Amino acid sequence: MMKLSLDTAAEMLKDKRMLANDDDVSHISFRILRGAVDKDFETMTDMRRDRRIIQIAPLQGANMFGKSGYEMLLQIGYGVSDIECYLKHGWHFRMVIFELTRSPAKRATWGNVMEALYKAYSLEVENLKDHEKLANAMSKVSFEDFERLRTADWEQNLERLPHPSVDVSGNELHSLFKGDGYTWTADGKQGVEEFVMQNVPLSALDSYRLFDLQVTVP
Repeated sequence: MMKLSLDTAAEMLKDKRMLANDDDVSHISFRILRGAVDKDFETMTDMRRDRRIIQIAPLQGANMFGKSGYEMLLQIGYGVSDIECYLKHGWHFRMVIFELTRSPAKRATWGNVMEALYKAYSLEVENLKDHEKLANAMSKVSFEDFERLRTADWEQNLERLPHPSVDVSGNELHSLFKGDGYTWTADGKQGVEEFVMQNVPLSALDSYRLFDLQVTVP
């Protein structure tokens, strides 16, 4: 196998070139960022202060090579109407690829998401048993039910929902999130492997490449 450098991988992605059978990008992760101004791309999410966790994916097996920017967005779970809305309001997209060495990432299951959120908000889980109970409860609640209950009385739903100061929906999760470690497309197809980590400035990454994605809705 030939281990590709970040520069080579970035050029291939920009040129929509496919990987060769012996190309190895297992050491590279990626995230697609969106923003309206350059400052939005200084961290791993445009919501620089409010969002504490973000989702990333490994390039190996993600089927990103050879795709247009529009096709990449569909692959990671964007809906066509979402893309159209962002473009209409002057937003644009960039991809960051990087080697993840110092910032730990875990599969994006409900359990790992809740653990990351509690750490990000510096909250204490009373004990491991309570944390496991919470994660198990969250895995059985649809995102739509969660959103409905989140706006209701916290006391009535305490056993089903996380700590009230933990904003799950405001931390990059959306209606297609299933908590099984994969993205899902709007038409119900399994997308790419998905991992969760705390939001960091791009400058905190050991090495990365950031480049524009040309996104046009056909």
